[in-house]
Amino acid sequence: MSSNMSQEVNEDKLYPLFLKKLKNIENKEILNGKKKPKDSQDYHRIVISFETLENRDTFLCENEDFSVLDTFQLIPSVISLQPLPKIKNLSKNPLIRRIEEDQVLHLNNNDIGKPLGLNRLKTSQFNFTGKNVNIGIIDTKIQSYYESFYQSKLRGHYRNQTEGSKKNYRISEDISHGTLIANILINQLKNRDEIRLGIAPDANIYDLSISNNRRKTYFSDIIMIFDRISEDYIPLDIILISFSTSEPSDGEDILSNACNLLIEQQGIIIVAPAGNIGPKPASITSPGAASKVITVGSLEENGKISKFSARGPTLSGISKPDIYFPGAKIGIKLERNHTFNVSGTSIAAAIATGIIALIKEYDRGLETEEIKEIFSKYQRDYSRGIDLPRLFNNYCIYSPKLVPYKYLLKRSIWISIQIIIILLLVFFWKDIYNLIRIIYGF
Repeated sequence: MSSNMSQEVNEDKLYPLFLKKLKNIENKEILNGKKKPKDSQDYHRIVISFETLENRDTFLCENEDFSVLDTFQLIPSVISLQPLPKIKNLSKNPLIRRIEEDQVLHLNNNDIGKPLGLNRLKTSQFNFTGKNVNIGIIDTKIQSYYESFYQSKLRGHYRNQTEGSKKNYRISEDISHGTLIANILINQLKNRDEIRLGIAPDANIYDLSISNNRRKTYFSDIIMIFDRISEDYIPLDIILISFSTSEPSDGEDILSNACNLLIEQQGIIIVAPAGNIGPKPASITSPGAASKVITVGSLEENGKISKFSARGPTLSGISKPDIYFPGAKIGIKLERNHTFNVSGTSIAAAIATGIIALIKEYDRGLETEEIKEIFSKYQRDYSRGIDLPRLFNNYCIYSPKLVPYKYLLKRSIWISIQIIIILLLVFFWKDIYNLIRIIYGF
């Protein structure tokens, strides 16, 4: 550890994981015998948070020339690009509560493989569909022109075949991650039993996509969306965050704190992936490391934990993930003749979100900790996954006797045809035999 660093900075003001990173950078410079000149210093994208909005505004007034990229309300803070010497000076400012890195976030999709399909989780026995449950998806933009979205509810409004459509589009590798995640939830295509493929097909989906001109996504992008949710009074029941960091977290970073605060203030359930940096212990990423977030790990087709799925606990010792769902080789049907197959903890998190939407439709009053308790109670063991039939039986979401009318009609017609064929063969077999002899001449 550089003694020079310790003398020049107020370590209490720096987020511990960021402080460790800065010390490593400085130690490397010392070991290499190189000290960068002031005019070529590396700049760090940082989040500076304050105890109150008043403290933040006072700081900005006293430092009018201070470079600010953006400001936030939920947690009083600013985003800035600063070199290490300036960060050291900022750590001594009494108005500042904490300084940390505005970390880069990544989407949690992994390899492409054979389809598992979602019908193992959802069959004709579900009598709840997520109706009137509002789900916000923080991901890339949802491409609503695919066939699977016709008649779905995006942004709380119905979309039909003409609204929001894109002419002459081609299914390609340019399919957005947000499109795949939304399809898991509200896919309107039907299987042969006339059951819609989406886990919660009648849920209202709010596309809270990250839209910026940069190639990278940061903590601040999601915190900005949180501010928008609060300021615009977006009536969300559940938020699914598909992004996570590439390094383990202690759940004390600003994004984790923002998630916990939003849950406390508005009662929104937030679901996040555990991350795809497993299988080492203590590899849970942010925001999944946040104590109040429902963190989801991935299961293989055989019920084992996916190798890529991050393991608990968090760096601060909190037991995570809260639940595991299938997240390996999941088949997502975008068009009637095209299935896109994908793996990742964000896929498992989307499935968990759909299940939560069904439970919330039945009991709107259930909060995050109660949902966690429900999941933990019915998670039999990792090799067998969650006991969905038992869970849904107890919450009146599952009924083994419930079958859709269209399915019954279709089955009854097919059975009637089979019975008629059998009767014809029994009573008119001689005539049928003679007819065959005449046709084939034997």
